[in-house]
Amino acid sequence: MLVQRFPSYDIKILTKQGEARWWEVRAGSIEIEGHSTGLITAVDITPRTLSDPGFDQRSARDPLTGLFDVNHLRITFDSEVKRSERTGRSFALFLLKVEGVKEMNERSSSPEGSRALCNLANIIGNVCRTADIASRCAEDEFVVVLPETPVAGAHQFGHRIEECLTNEIVGWPLIVRAGTASFPQAGSTLEQLLRSAGRTLKKLNPTRQLAHSA
Repeated sequence: MLVQRFPSYDIKILTKQGEARWWEVRAGSIEIEGHSTGLITAVDITPRTLSDPGFDQRSARDPLTGLFDVNHLRITFDSEVKRSERTGRSFALFLLKVEGVKEMNERSSSPEGSRALCNLANIIGNVCRTADIASRCAEDEFVVVLPETPVAGAHQFGHRIEECLTNEIVGWPLIVRAGTASFPQAGSTLEQLLRSAGRTLKKLNPTRQLAHSA
């Protein structure tokens, strides 16, 4: 009997009584007598989470890149909307999309596309200010909420990311595009701002060469 396991994920659910419970869910495959079938296990880890005050924040992380996940992005966006409405100051949303990840993974024996996503996530994290919130909200899509930042500031954020790109990260077939949108000018919901930012997507180009590629 051969069992192949995959990364586990922590999910939060609410019972009918309104009680929050945390479950560790792991998917995998199992081979029995030459036949492969799916295998899913779930373990209630609520007691462990109650004794770990930092669990909620860690569980909101994307398992590949370590950035926040889409659920945390929505929480952050709602919080910034309330602050903007209270202070009268707008904030910006920065969208970064990566094309060609699947093709890169398929042409290599190692997951080069996934490695490139991690490299990009590291660049985003290094460029972010303390108040900025970076999330991976899709397989090939990153979103950064930039509090109290005009669109011009979001463009500068994109320029700083572009300056960090190298041909090792953005090699064929990867193409990195970035777009921006501002609340409330571009919309009042996360979906509206994402669509607005998507309409402004422009290709980012590596601005420096690696020593061995010169």
